[in-house]
Amino acid sequence: MDLEEIKTFLAVARLKNFTWAADELHVTQSTVTSRIKNLERFYGQHLFLRTNKKVDLSPFGKEILPLFEQQLKLIEDSKKIARRFQSERKRIRFGITYSLWDSRFTDWVDRLAGTDENLRFSFHADHSHIIVDEVLGGRIDIGLVYDGPEDAEIKKETFGEDTFFLYCARNFQIKRKLGPGDLNTLPLIYLNRGRTFEHWFRQEFGEEYVPFVEVGHSQALLEFVRNGKGLAFIPERIVQLSGEKMFFKKLDYEPRHKMEQQPIHLIYRKTAVQDELIARAIQCVKEIFRKKQRQHSPPKMAVE
Repeated sequence: MDLEEIKTFLAVARLKNFTWAADELHVTQSTVTSRIKNLERFYGQHLFLRTNKKVDLSPFGKEILPLFEQQLKLIEDSKKIARRFQSERKRIRFGITYSLWDSRFTDWVDRLAGTDENLRFSFHADHSHIIVDEVLGGRIDIGLVYDGPEDAEIKKETFGEDTFFLYCARNFQIKRKLGPGDLNTLPLIYLNRGRTFEHWFRQEFGEEYVPFVEVGHSQALLEFVRNGKGLAFIPERIVQLSGEKMFFKKLDYEPRHKMEQQPIHLIYRKTAVQDELIARAIQCVKEIFRKKQRQHSPPKMAVE
């Protein structure tokens, strides 16, 4: 027994005519007859009493009619739920660590939206560990973070690397080479960029070092430095993308310990690529970012 047989039984019961039922269902009369016979074989009972002039429900047919009506309603309701889920699936949820927002995401949205006018997007900015938790929980489809997780359910791909330079405002009066000792007397604005950067910073300045100002967002860091309130280690990528490069000056800093590049990771659940839409979104973001990287050939990221 299938859905079309249920619909056929209900149409014949309502119209009391095989020909009219066939017209309504856009099938041949022989198809209607075949479907009714299949149902009768399934139940081992006649569903209709047929004469040359009319078609009436049999006593058995009358008793199961409300059950068939209810069954069809349940099927249609379940299809509505499936359509709702399908509609929700057309929203791609991207999580980004605060510092990793990039104007190229607008290109990514444009390209994907061009393939489906009903596609919708949401971006969620937060700290790396929050983004990781949201990806694990299925509340974010794709994440871009500094500290990628070591989890069997998560696919982690190195997406790029950030390197930090010491910056100050353009009018900040420092011309000499600086070292770790100088930052004990100069105001340092600090933002934790992830495990690699944090490890280097504590090696460089010691566990007891307290910066002048600690912030939680790249924009706040840029504003403090631009307004001449202190110095900060900032990825060159962020200064370039800020559109305010002319307000910043890169300082000559000689580190005590070599700073390793801070990896940037693209993360998503391994099962996510089973969804064609998410797989396409992941491939698209890789293509756009790598294409721009080849075009602009950014400098090697290393502390000066």
